[in-house]
Amino acid sequence: MMRLPGAACRATRFRLAKSPGWTMLAALAQRVEKNMAKFALFYVGEPQFGSPEAAKAHQQEWMAWAQDLGEAAIELGMPFSAPTRVKPDGSSQTQPKELSGMSIVQAADMDAAVEIAKGCPFVQFAPVDVVQIYAMGG
Repeated sequence: MMRLPGAACRATRFRLAKSPGWTMLAALAQRVEKNMAKFALFYVGEPQFGSPEAAKAHQQEWMAWAQDLGEAAIELGMPFSAPTRVKPDGSSQTQPKELSGMSIVQAADMDAAVEIAKGCPFVQFAPVDVVQIYAMGG
């Protein structure tokens, strides 16, 4: 069992061994308001700050942005490791790290989610991809 990070996720548990890909996204998506769409903000690349002071300033901007999101924030700042790709033949290989992390937000529509991404301090240094998360029927 894995305990998800963040106060809102502390009670959410699932078995990774029995879970298909994107189970974490589906679990998070089920917790948000029914009237709002869910979006993943994928942070592309690794920002280069140039100095420890610039990195600290970025962290402070990030915290202010996160606080300003209020209830739109579902899960923020989930950093990624380099991925390992598992192939149909069962082999696996570490891949180059293209995504540095992600956040889950809720918004009225894609335009509103894009506006949230435009306000994210990460976008000052590297791109942010916005994708809608759809609930699985069942």
